[in-house]
Amino acid sequence: MGAAFGVIRRTFIDWYDSMILLAVLNLLWLLSVVTVVLFPPATAAMYAVAYEIAHEGSSSFSEFMQAGRRYFVKSWIWALINLAVLVLAWSNIVFYGAQGTDLAAIVQMIFVILTIYWLIIQFYVWPFFMEQREKRVLLALRNATLTALAAPGFTVLMVVVVVALLVASVVFVLPAGVMTAAIITLMGVHAVTDRLVAFGKVQSPEDEAAPDAAEATAQGEGQDTEE
Repeated sequence: MGAAFGVIRRTFIDWYDSMILLAVLNLLWLLSVVTVVLFPPATAAMYAVAYEIAHEGSSSFSEFMQAGRRYFVKSWIWALINLAVLVLAWSNIVFYGAQGTDLAAIVQMIFVILTIYWLIIQFYVWPFFMEQREKRVLLALRNATLTALAAPGFTVLMVVVVVALLVASVVFVLPAGVMTAAIITLMGVHAVTDRLVAFGKVQSPEDEAAPDAAEATAQGEGQDTEE
């Protein structure tokens, strides 16, 4: 639970530091949903900006535009995979729901659970895509699936926060336009980084910074000695 709250804290700190840029990009992303065609690349672009902010401390409007072009095809591969999976799942849910037998009801419930799980792992997909050296959608889906299985409690807490943000956006409307997408993308990036550190796959930002600080201190002491 502490790890999840740490992710939430870092997310809101980063969002606050880049509030104006993220508000503008959030509005652009919302407009992209209306166009349909631009929705997948705009989603990829939001995650690219969130990744830069989380790891470099800042990003830019140009990065959003460049990432949208860079990942246009990959983002549509992701969108079409999701469309195919959700259509297949919905068809099976409707079909087995119409059978009226106990066995069909069990199978229907299995498809409902699998559909919910599929939607949950999308929280991790684009953050993993940005983290990977090989920019492959299927690899990101695999990593997202394994992470959700390996950290169920952490994932559930993240999903609860995301759902709460979405509900607040529907109720109050304004957050949807200026902050919801940006916060969710930042949270996804921080969540993946946190899990990679927890699994021993990468060093934490603090550990990476420690050698640099130690080296700078040693250099300073050396200069004092020489003087």
